[in-house]
Amino acid sequence: MEPELGGARERDVRKALFSMISAIRAQAGYPAADGMRELLHRGGGDAVASTRPDGRSKPADAVSVGAGGPVPVLDNRHSISSAGLFNVKEIHVMTDGRVLINPRTGEIVEAVLASRRIFKADKYAEPKGITQKSKSKNVENSVDGRGAARAKRRVFELAACNDFSLFFTLTLNPEKIDRYDYKAAVKRFGVWASNRVQRHGLRYVAVPELHQDGAIHFHGLCAGDDTLLSESPVKWKGKQVYNLDWDIGYSTAVKLTGDTLRAARYVAKYVTKQTGGGTIGGRYFFHGGPLVGFHVQHFQGAGAPLTGHRVEVPDAGLALLYIDLKDPRNVEILGDLVQNRKGV
Repeated sequence: MEPELGGARERDVRKALFSMISAIRAQAGYPAADGMRELLHRGGGDAVASTRPDGRSKPADAVSVGAGGPVPVLDNRHSISSAGLFNVKEIHVMTDGRVLINPRTGEIVEAVLASRRIFKADKYAEPKGITQKSKSKNVENSVDGRGAARAKRRVFELAACNDFSLFFTLTLNPEKIDRYDYKAAVKRFGVWASNRVQRHGLRYVAVPELHQDGAIHFHGLCAGDDTLLSESPVKWKGKQVYNLDWDIGYSTAVKLTGDTLRAARYVAKYVTKQTGGGTIGGRYFFHGGPLVGFHVQHFQGAGAPLTGHRVEVPDAGLALLYIDLKDPRNVEILGDLVQNRKGV
């Protein structure tokens, strides 16, 4: 005699089995089985059993009950792909409004209202039958025409949202490395930076740039322990200049003071400064260490009396209103809209 399952557990097992069999039937092209729930509710009483040559009973096959008679759904001859069962696609709650907030300062950096719902807010999932193509997670490796613009926005975001303390420039010593071998230079920088992240808690964002003669160098913002620094005999505009422990060339670093957003814009501009807005050594920028980005809030703002700069995007059939954050009335309305969505 088989052990009995508790009521709640038995229901959960039947529910999971029903979902699994329904998924298999859908992939195989079978019509919906109207009697499936009744079959499972009765505990599989209509399952078809077979007999072994030695006279012992084999485990019953699961069957579907329909107008055409029993149709095998799952038996020892079937194989089930876990990818097929558990492959899911993302379903998003869409909104027409998005607010970006700098977590370091608490200031609203950008608020935009679209003419239709285009912003992905909360994520859910539902089963699907086909596999999506994988998407690159690294914006710095993007090669399409919009890659440089996206990379520039991302560099500004990282530079603005994190407490960096130094602006640095790294150049290459031609006696130690070919300054025109972009891939080799980028690789060496990546190894150096990764080592300092692991050993010295370095946090950084950096952009490669080309000299007029085509030699590569790097600009960026960083923070880390003081063992990375040594004082230089040089001063710049009254500020002490430091050197980093950059072992294949020359380095300068100065401490950031005043408007750090200005430094963020300064570093971000190097992304699109390259000829044609392309990559150098396959990269737009580098970043490492525990960094944060903008805090995102969504809202539904259709019909709200918001004002600002309107941009038409004819190819997408879309209009974007970049809200004027200097108008206190707009800020008040945004606050109400965001709070209303949180309360839903």
